Amino acid sequence: MNLSRMTVGLVVGLGSVLAGTSVAVANTAKDSPGTTQECYVGTYSRDVVPQIGSLAGTIHIAGKWCHDGHEVVTAQLLDTYAETMAPFSRWVQDLSLSNGGAVVNGEARIWQQFRLESVVPTRWLLITQPFHFCARIVVDQNNELTGDDQCWAW
Repeated sequence: MNLSRMTVGLVVGLGSVLAGTSVAVANTAKDSPGTTQECYVGTYSRDVVPQIGSLAGTIHIAGKWCHDGHEVVTAQLLDTYAETMAPFSRWVQDLSLSNGGAVVNGEARIWQQFRLESVVPTRWLLITQPFHFCARIVVDQNNELTGDDQCWAW
């Protein structure tokens, strides 16, 4: 397996700050002998900080895309997970949140929206505040992978 690694620094808005980004790409070899497509698996991770200012956690996505030598021809979300830090005691897997994989103008776009919840216990009840964050893998026509904080294909 041929593994390359790069670090990308980005600044984002919409209530979150990108504290660090790490992208790893592994060439998974051709799907079948004689085909001209090569398929790849890539991961994107980013630390998320809500407007209240403390690190909420790290969100991770993994995607697969196939490239025919000229452009991306397929894109698929494979896996997602999150690590939370106090007071963000929960990561909620909500199937209604935006996610998917698509090819747009020969580029792969693979994304997932996450919901992290801050839970503050009181004597009689729990106060829960949800925060939403997004992670997206973008693979251009030259098969270069980057990541950002968008929740859609476009």
